Amino acid sequence: MKSPTPRPGRPVAVLAGTALLAGTALLAGCGGPPPPPRDAGTTVLVVGNRNNMPKPVLVGPARTAIETAVRSKDVLYLVSVSGEPQIAGQQKIDYPCKTKAVCDDAAHEIMGKIDAAMTKTVQPAREEADLLAAVSLAADTLRGADGPKTLVVVDNGLQTTGQLSLVASDALEIDPDAVASDLVDNHGVSTLEGVDVVMVGLNAAASPQRALSPSRSDRLRRLWTAVFTDAKAKSVVVQAGGFPQSDPVSGLPSVSVVPKDDPAPKPTPTFTSDTPTCVTLREDQVGFVKNEATFRDPGKARSFLKDLAGQLLASGVSAVLTGTTAIPETKTGDARLSYRRALAVRDELVALGVPVGRLRVEGVGTDFPGYVDPGAGGRWNPIVAMRDRLVIVRVNGALCPPDGA
Repeated sequence: MKSPTPRPGRPVAVLAGTALLAGTALLAGCGGPPPPPRDAGTTVLVVGNRNNMPKPVLVGPARTAIETAVRSKDVLYLVSVSGEPQIAGQQKIDYPCKTKAVCDDAAHEIMGKIDAAMTKTVQPAREEADLLAAVSLAADTLRGADGPKTLVVVDNGLQTTGQLSLVASDALEIDPDAVASDLVDNHGVSTLEGVDVVMVGLNAAASPQRALSPSRSDRLRRLWTAVFTDAKAKSVVVQAGGFPQSDPVSGLPSVSVVPKDDPAPKPTPTFTSDTPTCVTLREDQVGFVKNEATFRDPGKARSFLKDLAGQLLASGVSAVLTGTTAIPETKTGDARLSYRRALAVRDELVALGVPVGRLRVEGVGTDFPGYVDPGAGGRWNPIVAMRDRLVIVRVNGALCPPDGA
């Protein structure tokens, strides 16, 4: 029986769809039971039993973490990954045994039942996959729990809906560290403070989903590592793949495909004396400190702007630099933030040799074509926010949409 989604901060006890401990017996012996690996705590197992990835399997560090939870007699929660993550089951692990051999047998039996529950008990509630919401549900469940806290994620990390949807072709182009930082800064994920996090199965794919290219796979790993780290997890282990190749369980709701490769790169614009041209600089490309006009990494910003400076110098054209923001500037506490960010880009271009007289600066905040509110619906979308935080370079009076097309 599926449970309603719990309210944040209030763990909900739900009867597991499969009784994890049924049939475990008290057996006598000698020598005494072995000590537990650690104090009893709470473990949440987030499971992607869904389309477009192989059947979920406890492998590597995930299996080790769950076996530790079993032998330590944790409270174990199961959370499903879907477009609407839910708690699928909850059980206090407790089994009597008097010898190491009998305890080993009992732990082995329980592990087998957990393995079965990952596909039999954990069922997606609806189409698509919102792993971030499942992680927040797990974090809320762990908040206030006694003893050690562990989050184990068995999923390929290819989110297809919600705040971190990766379906758009540019979603994994955007700097994953900047996306994660922006998400956490805007309370887009629940805190994981004091929680040990283990994730396995990253980028594991089943038709029609294809495994991401090496560069996109690396950005996917960086994204989830940064989300867990920035959410203040005590420790983070993220491991790619590891599942035996298999088809998903039949009859599951549909899940969209995440593009395997980056979109074809746009050609570097060549400025001429009379051709209107647009260049769009995203916030993560030039990298500003939150709510400031200071570059996070001045060296990276200069490296990124070198080609633009060279084009401006070679063509002899003038340009207007228009700064934009993701939220109205009245809410940032700085009514001139977009202007000052455009000014910072201008100063860097001047330092690279572009005559200051050729560059005009303006700031428009959120008042530009194509603006999308990243907080619409009450959940912060850092990918949308990155598309909104721009410095748009307009050459020869070009009228530029946000994407610079």
